Amino acid sequence: MVKQRKIIIIVTLCVLLFPAVGAVEAQPDYNGSVTFGYVGFDDEGNRSAASELYDTYDGLSLSNLTLNGNINPRTRYYLNLSDINFDGRRGSLDITNYDYYSIKANYRQTRGIFGDGDNLSVDRKFYSGLFRVKPVRYVEGYFQYRGSEDEGDRVIYGIDDQGLFGDSYDRNTTFYKGGLKLKHLGNHVDLFYGVRDFDDNLSDSLDAETEIMGASIFFNAHSRVNAIIDYHHLKAKKEISENYIKEDRLSFSFLTNPVENLTITPRGHYRKIDEDPADVDSESYTGELIGDYRLVNYNSNLSASIGYEIRDAQDDRATAVAYSAGVQGKPHQYIGFKVKYDNHRRRDTYEALLTGYEDRINLVSELHLYPMVKSKIKAGYRYRVRENEDIATQGKTQGLYLKANGYILRWIRLYGAISIDDIDYTSPLQDYNYLMQLLSGQVQLSLSRKINLTLRGTYLDFDHDIESTKMDVDAAVSYRIINNLGLNASYRRYELDSYSLSPHYYEANLFRITATFYFENQHYSQ
Repeated sequence: MVKQRKIIIIVTLCVLLFPAVGAVEAQPDYNGSVTFGYVGFDDEGNRSAASELYDTYDGLSLSNLTLNGNINPRTRYYLNLSDINFDGRRGSLDITNYDYYSIKANYRQTRGIFGDGDNLSVDRKFYSGLFRVKPVRYVEGYFQYRGSEDEGDRVIYGIDDQGLFGDSYDRNTTFYKGGLKLKHLGNHVDLFYGVRDFDDNLSDSLDAETEIMGASIFFNAHSRVNAIIDYHHLKAKKEISENYIKEDRLSFSFLTNPVENLTITPRGHYRKIDEDPADVDSESYTGELIGDYRLVNYNSNLSASIGYEIRDAQDDRATAVAYSAGVQGKPHQYIGFKVKYDNHRRRDTYEALLTGYEDRINLVSELHLYPMVKSKIKAGYRYRVRENEDIATQGKTQGLYLKANGYILRWIRLYGAISIDDIDYTSPLQDYNYLMQLLSGQVQLSLSRKINLTLRGTYLDFDHDIESTKMDVDAAVSYRIINNLGLNASYRRYELDSYSLSPHYYEANLFRITATFYFENQHYSQ
């Protein structure tokens, strides 16, 4: 608690003193806000099933710090920090010069909870950065960085002495990528090279390094033809065994407009994988044809596609065919629609893909209504089937849904969703059926220029072979006392009851009381 108070005091003083420092001499324009207060949280039961509350803590909170403005007329910056003194902290920074460069950085930290209580968990950290530089008009260089770290308890199986939870979770992933882009008259060439490193301190056998290099070309071959060609070369090496896997991918697509309102896109893809020293090679060839036709008089689009794949692995061959058709439009000011059908069939005679004979079907049918300006109602039916003949399994989902959002009287915004899905799963080991019902909604009321009220709720229910119920509701109010100060208060109630948990229930209460201080400095040069 002492550490949290120190962080809050230091950051708050920096924010409050920032305008005073700018008064010493002329400073660029800036504005921002800082939000701080108290979070109260109490819960009971098995928290591991409530992923929405994994990053919830109680105590003094520095909830948010935002700062943005102009360094000069051609350079802007934006800084955002959230939950600064909690383990679920996040942050982002963006500095952009419209002529020469941009710098972006992001950081996010989260945790997962296993079992009953918070004593078994994993902390996950994600960070990324991107630097772009444009020294001349037609040339751009970039450097990209991504990384992640996992620390905590690891879920493992088959170790008698440790049961379900094993040693400390210590795993890191880093990725670096740099490249050069050449642009001219809508055409561009992208050359890149990258390295991905995976380090698992618990098991050296999982450590690996992957190199990736390639090129991407986009050009306007003709006023009615655009082309994209991509090539990737990847080499992954196991550090402990020196084994490696090489992969080469080549793909192309041509966007053609042979006649008015008709677009035809042929695509092709080639992939080769070579594994050493196992001497396992595989190749695949994929072709696809996509068509789209615009019905101008009806403000609608017709679309269709067909694709075919051949994959060879160790003299075994597998084939797959996929096709789709759809129509979408808004023929009237108040009425729209969408219908789409997808079918994917894979035939793996020699088990080269280890998937056997498999069929996938997806069907979506929707009716759109626009009763008022900035309002939309969507009603639909969905049907999905995935069946594998070799292992005698089938999963089928069909359901109805209704979604609505819009404004009423310009100061009330509504959002609501209702869905009912019937799910069947059949396998040689187990058959089950359950009905999933979802009801969610949100109301935002602008009672005045200074007072806003938000009500939100979600109810999820599973019946039949799976019995589970979840309720999540909250209310929040904000009041802008003066131009530079606002007050916020919220309350959230969460309940979960499921027979798959032990104990089978979880409930939590969460309330926040925060104050937001707004600051700005407007400097106008003569």
